[in-house]
Amino acid sequence: MPLTLMKSFAAFCCLCFLAFAIGQSRAVAQVADSIELLGVASFAGDALDHSGLLQPMDDGTPNNCFGGISGLEYSPRQGTFIALSDRGARDGEVDWKCRFHTISLDFTNVSGGKIAASIQSTVMLRDWMERPFVGLATQYAADKEHGDRFDPEGVRILPNGNLLVSDEYGPHLIEFTPAGNEVRRIPLPEKLLARNLDAEKGVENKKNTRGRVCNRGMEGIAITPDGNFVVALMQSPLLQDAIRIEKGKLLGFHTRVLKINLETGEHQEFVYVMDHPKHKLHEILPISNDEFLVLENCGEAGAEATCKIVTRIDLRGATDVSQYERLPALNLSHYTKPVSKSVLLDLLEPQYELSQTLPEKIEGLSFGPNVNGQPTLVIATDNDFVLEEATKVYVFQIRGMQTASIH
Repeated sequence: MPLTLMKSFAAFCCLCFLAFAIGQSRAVAQVADSIELLGVASFAGDALDHSGLLQPMDDGTPNNCFGGISGLEYSPRQGTFIALSDRGARDGEVDWKCRFHTISLDFTNVSGGKIAASIQSTVMLRDWMERPFVGLATQYAADKEHGDRFDPEGVRILPNGNLLVSDEYGPHLIEFTPAGNEVRRIPLPEKLLARNLDAEKGVENKKNTRGRVCNRGMEGIAITPDGNFVVALMQSPLLQDAIRIEKGKLLGFHTRVLKINLETGEHQEFVYVMDHPKHKLHEILPISNDEFLVLENCGEAGAEATCKIVTRIDLRGATDVSQYERLPALNLSHYTKPVSKSVLLDLLEPQYELSQTLPEKIEGLSFGPNVNGQPTLVIATDNDFVLEEATKVYVFQIRGMQTASIH
């Protein structure tokens, strides 16, 4: 396809999907009365964790800085949340030791706008040889002092009490003990893997024609309520599921959702159709064994934001595309049915009064404890370790939702 025609066609597709998104926002209004923003918790950008790492990193960022929250999971036994930090400041340029935290949110007086929050503990992530996983983009392989490069993005509690963490770099799915020690790695389909690695995003994408897009790997994970499967979400279409337009930019709407048997490793793949090719998917949360919530984000902040939504998807009836090496970038065949999708929550709706202040990255999604007998939905932001930007945690109450995964 000639480049000029490709650009025109891409612009046409964007307009079509913008119209679709507007239609979706109208659908949200029909359920908005059942969702209420109870309050917002805040951690200062210069808040310190409990890692005990006092030596600043090479760029001057405190090594014990709390932030970069990419995953969120509620622990009903402890009454606290696991908050997973990503690869650290400066997008993989520093030797950040990967970690997660436990945080406490005060749900006893949750209405009224502000929610009290505190950091309870910090746990470092280590491989099977006790080497720390690091966010450094140039750490292509483990050595005597470091484990593999690691960009933690999603975290869930397994039925045995261990943690399952997803990684964007590989991607990888790794099981850890609550103390942060590696237990096992769950094999992933080869089609997801980028073989030719580089620390620079643009360079790495040019080196590969298949696999995950650089810095857009396995973003979110969910454990089905029966405990048998992990459902994993790629952040954007694979390289082979997109087309390259001007300056090597990628265009595609179809993101893969994997359902992996935790015991056998057998898997299925389904298609999630994004509202716009510039969007990213950040998290997935189970409602039942077949239904999930997905966080879809435009990647813009404040008044520039056009999409900050939580969608509800259903895998039943969707086509298993695990045998498809490539997916069409723009239009699926009528033989391929994507997951069904509807908007549950639009954070940009005027009633929540958030549209002018929402940050660029909204990445953590978890159910929380019930409040007055009704479930809560908790959403956390990623401040990229910017010391002047707070980490926000938004707490919503959803009335009338029945789910086996809400504790």
